[in-house]
Amino acid sequence: DVDAILVAMMLAQSFYRRRGETREYLKVPLQVHPVWADAAFWPDALDALIGRQKASTGDDEAANDDAGCASAVLGATFYCGPGQEAERLARWSQLGGVVHAMLEFGVAPDAVLTFVDDTCKAHRVDDGQRKTLVDHVMAQRPGISEA
Repeated sequence: DVDAILVAMMLAQSFYRRRGETREYLKVPLQVHPVWADAAFWPDALDALIGRQKASTGDDEAANDDAGCASAVLGATFYCGPGQEAERLARWSQLGGVVHAMLEFGVAPDAVLTFVDDTCKAHRVDDGQRKTLVDHVMAQRPGISEA
């Protein structure tokens, strides 16, 4: 269940215990769980987060009102005509959050870059935004090559 895992992720990044003068976040022991390395989990997580954001704004069906909208691979419409800027921005913000979470939970940088490339291509994310995500990955994990 993706929703339960997302809640666990949020809690694991929020709660910690003290070890002397340092904080040990709950995510540390969870980083070895195989779900983070499951390439199918992250697109599902992105889709769930987009769905939550749309539901919280009351815009669940708005993107599907335009017959010219193109459906995205991850289950939400990503680009349509004018008026779909909010949808694009929602996907962009959630995509950035997922990429950061992937790094936080120890996903291999090359796998994160593959996710970025695949998602950006599937959803026609512009090159500047793609570069921002790639730069973030590269800054967190120096010494890797860009995919």
